[in-house]
Amino acid sequence: MDDMTDPSAQGLPEEPDLEDVAREYPGWRVWTGTDRRYHALRKCGPPLTVRGDYPLDLADEIRRAEAFIAEL
Repeated sequence: MDDMTDPSAQGLPEEPDLEDVAREYPGWRVWTGTDRRYHALRKCGPPLTVRGDYPLDLADEIRRAEAFIAEL
């Protein structure tokens, strides 16, 4: 990968991988499903599952779910 295609060389943040999402949200169990989508399940409290096409999508869905739960 050269400097033109490497996001970190351009000062852009790198896309998170599933392990990054798991570290950022320890209260969630994350995995890649047989459907090749990314899934997360809350470990405690009311069961809640979210999914995304990419790890970044999954992290966004977890944030939305946590904001929704906080409003209850």
